[in-house]
Order: sequence, then C-alpha cells, then structure tokens
Amino acid sequence: PTQIESPITFLNPRGARVRSVNSSEPESASLPPESLPILAPHCRSIRTAPDTIHVISDVDELTLTGVLFHDLAEHLNGRLTLSEITELMVAAGTATRDEVPAAIEILRDHGFVFDARAHADDASLYALWWREGSFDEPLARVGLIGLGAVPIKAVGEGLRAHGHVVTDDSPDVVVMLVDDHLHPEVGPVAAGVSVPVLMARIAGPRPVVGPWLGAPGPCHACLASRLRFNRQVEARLLGDKDRMGPTSHGWTGSTAAHAAAEIARTLPTARRSAGR
Repeated sequence: PTQIESPITFLNPRGARVRSVNSSEPESASLPPESLPILAPHCRSIRTAPDTIHVISDVDELTLTGVLFHDLAEHLNGRLTLSEITELMVAAGTATRDEVPAAIEILRDHGFVFDARAHADDASLYALWWREGSFDEPLARVGLIGLGAVPIKAVGEGLRAHGHVVTDDSPDVVVMLVDDHLHPEVGPVAAGVSVPVLMARIAGPRPVVGPWLGAPGPCHACLASRLRFNRQVEARLLGDKDRMGPTSHGWTGSTAAHAAAEIARTLPTARRSAGR
C-alpha cells in the first residue's frame, strides 16, 4: 500500500477530521449494504470523551475527531450490517443516510474499517495488518525459480499461506531463490523472464530478500560487480573456473517459513506488479 509520511486531514460534511502518520489508500469497491463493518480489527480502538477515537497499532496511531466518527465507532463492531448502522444513526438523529456510508468509506479507504466477514481468522488478520487495508486487492500471482540448493517447495507453501497464488502459468512476478546472489545462472535466467524478478537467498544467518532485477533496480551484472568487490578474499583464492559462493548452506522449516513471510511482505499486489 502507498505510505503517506506526513499527517493527512479529511473533512466530511460534519467537519470530522481523520489524522494518521502512516496511512494507506487502497482502491476498492464500496462496501455493500449487507457488509459487517468493523473498526481496525488488527489494532486496538479506544473512544475518549467528548468526541475522539484512537486506533493504535504497533507502528502507528490514528486519531478520529468529530461527533459523526465518535458515534459511528460505537456501531463498528462487526455485528451490524451497513444498512442497520445507517438506520440506527438516522433514527438517533446523529447522521443522514448519505453521511453514514460516506464516513465509513473515508475510514475504509485509509485502511481503518473492514468487512468483518473477510477477516474471521488469525491468518487473515495477519495479512490485513501487514498490507494495511489492501486485503480486498488481489495479490500478485507468483512464479518460483530455484538456482542451486534452495527450499523452493517450503517457500512456495509459505507464500500460499500468505494468500499468494504460486503458479507457472502467466505469473505477475517471479521470485528467484538462489543459494548465492552470485550464482552464474542468475543473469541468463532473469534475462529470459518477461515479468519483474525478485531475488531471495534463504541460507545463512537470515534471509536476504531483494533486490528486484531490472528497471528501476539494478541489472545482475551491476549487482554482481558490487558484490564481488566485497568478497575480494574469496575471489583471490579461487581458480579461473571456480564459482564464487555459496558461503552459507542449509535451512530449517522455520527459516524457510520466515523467508516466505519476508518475501510475501515485499511482493506487490496484482495491480501494482505491472508498475514495478
């Protein structure tokens, strides 16, 4: 999701203000009348007098100020439909029929209101937190390529657990798992792929995800030149036909799962993959 570094301010018909340090603006269809709006289920929401709502996560704090948002938040618990919330607030005289869905869409467009029907388990809440409200947007279809001894099956299973479709049929992006970023086949294989390629090395003290090969990132020749410069001792000791690396070997199920989680966080959605 797009991150906005500076605070943002919205004005609705009743002058309520929405402020967030880091906010997202996913493009998605409006919630239908039968939806069950809920306020940031992956965060903690606190109402304070007289008319303020605070949404707190591990990395951000959101403040909603205004009577409309304050009264609306009481009903954003995932148990009432959008239609029922509208009828309640209209009957109470705190909003019009147009203001209720408009206010909900303001919150939803910035990743603070969701349809509770879509986030009923821990896995969906985890994905919701990391993607900050873009859960309605389809994830990229991912192709996997393995060079060297790499846990391609385990990483594929991990990406599926994060909601990605792993496929060889017209992927949006390709994840290239390598035993070393200087594997001699990286350049030729990447050159034969027509979609963005994300490199990832699993073995070693921690997974290394990236870079993206090709514009706007480096070509592999440029990347390799920089990496060889930092491995001069190894290069000096090798013969002319010896391959550089890998210097680290092995993985466990947990390290492969960790790598898959980091890769999943790095991958774009289907809509954004074309613009990489």
